[in-house]
Amino acid sequence: LLLGAACCGLVISVVGVMGFVWESRDKTNWVPGTWLVGAAVFHVILFGFGAKSVDSYREDLRLLSQVKSQTESEHWLSLGGMEPSWVHYLGDEIVEVVAGPQSPESWVQVSDFWTQHQDGHVIVVGEDAFDALANHFSLADVEEVAEADRFLRPGKVRVFRLVGSAGLERV
Repeated sequence: LLLGAACCGLVISVVGVMGFVWESRDKTNWVPGTWLVGAAVFHVILFGFGAKSVDSYREDLRLLSQVKSQTESEHWLSLGGMEPSWVHYLGDEIVEVVAGPQSPESWVQVSDFWTQHQDGHVIVVGEDAFDALANHFSLADVEEVAEADRFLRPGKVRVFRLVGSAGLERV
């Protein structure tokens, strides 16, 4: 896949050389058509192969796919950030906590989410959000289901669920 994506550079080079060829043969009216065809081929290669090759390095997507395959829950909440592609790969709506992990409103929203959806999963993004989770809830009430490195950013993406149906105990 990476080799296919690398061909994007080859397409640009060939189109550039063709521009010089058309110039030397006094066929400059062919240059825009050559650029148009080159741009189309470039985009097909870039988005056909490039996107797939990048996705193969997305540990966060594999993590969410793995958790999704092991649960029947359709309820997700994200704390500390969210990638729009997660909604596509999960096939479910993800409620995003907009306030930062240090905000008390965030933890009210997380508590309300788990009260309404005891089978729901909370995606915790980054170390600040994880530390805040440990400060706001007893880790005996929640279980880390999976963990992966963030894509092109420092920190981890973790998925948590409630343990049993006892509810949450605030720390």
